[in-house]
Amino acid sequence: MRWGCFGMIALFAGAAWLTHRQLHALGLPHAWVLASLLALGVTLSLGSLQGVWQAWRRRGEPESAALRDGTLVRLSGELQAEGRPVLAPFSGREALFVRYAGSAAEADGDDVGTRRPHWRGLRSTPCRLRSRVGVLSLRGFPSLGAVAEQQFSGAAHHPAAAQVLAETAWQLAPELPAFDLQSAAQAWAIGTVDLINPQALQRLQMEVGRSTPAEVLQRLPERPWVFRERVVPPGVPVTVVGTWRAAQAVLDVGCGPQSPAHEIVLGDAAALARRQFAVALGFATGLWALTLAGYGVVMVERGAWVRAALAAMGALP
Repeated sequence: MRWGCFGMIALFAGAAWLTHRQLHALGLPHAWVLASLLALGVTLSLGSLQGVWQAWRRRGEPESAALRDGTLVRLSGELQAEGRPVLAPFSGREALFVRYAGSAAEADGDDVGTRRPHWRGLRSTPCRLRSRVGVLSLRGFPSLGAVAEQQFSGAAHHPAAAQVLAETAWQLAPELPAFDLQSAAQAWAIGTVDLINPQALQRLQMEVGRSTPAEVLQRLPERPWVFRERVVPPGVPVTVVGTWRAAQAVLDVGCGPQSPAHEIVLGDAAALARRQFAVALGFATGLWALTLAGYGVVMVERGAWVRAALAAMGALP
């Protein structure tokens, strides 16, 4: 990966130098700025070809051919709970993995971004993947970023939210300067993170472990809240990306800074590989089109269009 980054930097520098020579020969003003922008397009366009190649190879082999200890593997199959599934807090659906959250809209606009009242948590139950290589146990909480998010709002969902807020053993969301990344990553990977920020506690006048659902329910209507869920239900086709641990005979799917690729996607691996190839090809095609169009606009009539645009903006020296 390090050499790949160095290669991209060298490619950008070479493209910028060559482009600058061409623009300088045309006598265009701000040649280095224009050359840098065009070189960035070239670099991203060439880099996108690697993504297309990888996606093409994955079409031919959507699942990992073998399980080797410590390697990242991709398998599809059906997830089954080892015990009773958990219930998603707002939809009430049976689930193996749930990522849920709530946030309040601030009418005065003072609390925005990370200061907006919000909370988020995870629920999961031990489960196994029935795949072509056998039944594999999963360990950890994967990324659910590719799972469609459902949103809920309105008073009908306030009782469920009040119950979650009152009965969850929340941890206080840390301020960024005091954030312990390693501890947070470990907690997230095993699925034990339930975080609420001080603004939400203050807004709800809530004390963790002491407030009752009825008390929280009284405070929820004071501001509009939006609740969210990402749910992986049992018994549906999925594609799992994780690290095989031969000694424990488990597939480690816990997602963290050292394992960002771990995820669960609804649908089988072959269909997922086809979609990813189409996305990669479309993205690369768009980048190449924009890059070629940029060079065309700069070079046409020896830069006449660029000079006209700079003159209109009053940017000519």
